[in-house]
Amino acid sequence: MLAFYKKWAKKLIFLKPLFKLLFLLSILGFVYLLFFTKNTTPYALFISMSLALLSALFWLWFVFFAKALPTVSKSGFWHKTKIGFYLFLYRLVALLLTILLLAVVFLGLRAVLGIMLFS
Repeated sequence: MLAFYKKWAKKLIFLKPLFKLLFLLSILGFVYLLFFTKNTTPYALFISMSLALLSALFWLWFVFFAKALPTVSKSGFWHKTKIGFYLFLYRLVALLLTILLLAVVFLGLRAVLGIMLFS
């Protein structure tokens, strides 16, 4: 999983400013829908927030996984343990990021379906 995330983070690192812009625009859209329009549906607000979360998660993915992973160069027990713990935390963050991405995509698609069916 880490190799996959690292490969795509290095390939798509040039999209990092795009996801920052998308995050800001979706937050501005949420504020506009919340305060400056009347009769706003909760689905539209939810879509703008899920777009903000999705872009923030992708930006975090590109920032976090573009770094080089540490390798075991010394033969000391504590150094190997420290590197193993660091890699374990890296895998844990990758798993958490995967779960969050899937949840946001699922809930966003469900909101879009709700808008299409009940509008």
